[in-house]
Amino acid sequence: MHEEAKKLFSQELQKLEKELAQTDQLLYLDGVHPQHNSKPSLLTNTGRKRININGALDVKRLEVTTLSSDSINAQSTLDLFKKWEEKYPFAQRIVVICDNAAYYRSKIVANYLKISRVEIKFLPPYSPDLNLIERLWRFMNKKVRNNRYYEKFLDFKTAIYAFFENIRKYREELQPLLSRKFCLVKS
Repeated sequence: MHEEAKKLFSQELQKLEKELAQTDQLLYLDGVHPQHNSKPSLLTNTGRKRININGALDVKRLEVTTLSSDSINAQSTLDLFKKWEEKYPFAQRIVVICDNAAYYRSKIVANYLKISRVEIKFLPPYSPDLNLIERLWRFMNKKVRNNRYYEKFLDFKTAIYAFFENIRKYREELQPLLSRKFCLVKS
């Protein structure tokens, strides 16, 4: 049943991509919580501060819109939606692919969507493999966090934000990774 839901979603996504106008946006949304010095390296400290980032990936342009906040919740999600509406003033539709996190399904978000150009398409449960931004998070960990030690939290935070600000320098590595051709494998 799970594989069938993923296959159906993948087909719906292909149809959606064909229907979108040139000015419309298709974004992949998810939150990530990089934690200071929690990945193995030769050095470590006891710091366990983390950054809470709600982000959206525009695969076509290889752009990431991020919003950091104390926590990812319905209000920070609305703040991100408003950021997109400013960023894409000519888009009639801003279609967002995301998981089923409670804050994306909250009443406050549902009410906002009634008056917004943002539309949410929820992934089938347990389908992070269909959310392309999950691949970007893994890539970010590889480039910024794995086997790296940051003495100060501020240095760590700066490195994370620099990655997103300079994402285009990774274009050649990211293009094959962010392919929208999904290979659905039976478990």
